[in-house]
Amino acid sequence: FTSSPECVGQEALGLGGSLASVVWSANLLAFFPFTTSALLKVSQFFWVNGAAVNGNTDIGIYAGDGLTKLVSAGSTLNSGISAIQVVNVTDYVLPPNSRLWLAIGSDSSSQEYFRVTWNAAVTNLLGIKSQASGWSSGLPSTISFADAGASLLWCGFTGSSVI
Repeated sequence: FTSSPECVGQEALGLGGSLASVVWSANLLAFFPFTTSALLKVSQFFWVNGAAVNGNTDIGIYAGDGLTKLVSAGSTLNSGISAIQVVNVTDYVLPPNSRLWLAIGSDSSSQEYFRVTWNAAVTNLLGIKSQASGWSSGLPSTISFADAGASLLWCGFTGSSVI
């Protein structure tokens, strides 16, 4: 698995969760908050597929208010069992000193991702949000947050051209 600093999930294991391949809920979107301290380039998105691969995934980044999708990979066919999947995007520079959301979702109820699972209290503490029925051929242009409910997927982005 990647050990890049932009990968969400790496330090999260220290909170007592366990990493496992788990089935995703179709059309469920998950949102993970993060903050930039300087300009940060996005060149690729990635996630780690689990033991079963099916359907499509989209991953992207939204402004802090959820009203603007800044960049996304677009609906991408999942491939590679228990393997990292990488999608190139046109370079996008994230603004400095900004609170943003990393978003991911799938249209398949049999797609598995590697993810860290905790109890609801830890998920709420980390600010993780979800949105049911959010999928429509990829991530929507704006998001409507719901309570936490999603686990932290092993996913992220990088500014380099190759992971």
